[in-house]
Amino acid sequence: MTIYLDTNIWNALCDQEVDPARLGATLVAKGARLVLSYHTVYELLKTFRGSSAQGRLRGAKLFSYLGAHLVGDHITCVHEVLELLGFEMAAVVGRIPAPDPFVSKPGLTEMISEVRRLADGDFSAQADAFVSERLRLSSVARSGQKDHTEARGDMKEKLRAISTDKLGAWLMDSTSTATPTALSLLSDKIRYRFSEATLADSLLYARALLESRTSRAAKALVRADLYFNWRCAHRGSNPKDLYDDMYHVMGAIYCDAYVTEEPAQAEYAHLLLTRSTGVHIYTPEVPIDQWLESLKPKQPPIAA
Repeated sequence: MTIYLDTNIWNALCDQEVDPARLGATLVAKGARLVLSYHTVYELLKTFRGSSAQGRLRGAKLFSYLGAHLVGDHITCVHEVLELLGFEMAAVVGRIPAPDPFVSKPGLTEMISEVRRLADGDFSAQADAFVSERLRLSSVARSGQKDHTEARGDMKEKLRAISTDKLGAWLMDSTSTATPTALSLLSDKIRYRFSEATLADSLLYARALLESRTSRAAKALVRADLYFNWRCAHRGSNPKDLYDDMYHVMGAIYCDAYVTEEPAQAEYAHLLLTRSTGVHIYTPEVPIDQWLESLKPKQPPIAA
């Protein structure tokens, strides 16, 4: 069982001083592994920003704690969702048999080395630039989607006509075939990831991905854009952290469980993920380690 942890869960593990070795041994015995993402590392990096000595101490503590987990066998790292999109593109044209969502051992070793450096408080200019660029992309995505929706009055009205109770079915239907909207959204993602791709090539790949039953990341990216637009049309704007939160959710697209401490994510996480991934909301009434150890894989639906 693979369990993707939102950043707030890593904070909870650190604050409750859960022993990484003990938790790791228990999880391994149950056949479970924790999943770390580069997006989590980015969010933890933000702790270092600014001139606050307290913030830097907190950042060093978090990365020291994370480093203690990374030396165990109970943790792995997942590729970013746009990297997964590239793997799925290779799979649909037969260049690879299937996407491998998890980072190789050399890649994980590199991650461990970087985390150890950050645990020593070495927040470099390169790391600061990485965080700044991520913040910029989040802002651009948030304002760009709103501007796009506002510019298309007909689109806004169509989105407003979709009620909350019909939203899940609409999102799934929109990515079950190569609809014009899904093709356009996915083509944009492909050209963002591969700037050298032509529009014609990106549309061919987008169609193949949407017609495939195994392209989880590609379809999650489309559902995320559609949900973002739908929510903006219904509420006028989106929270500034919604883009980052959805990116976290999509990071779990190949995992068995997505775990967060944020109740609001229960509103949409299941809409972006497939039925193979369970969504679990942690509340602090139970110690975080006991709660994680109690998680079980989501049972497949019983055939009618």
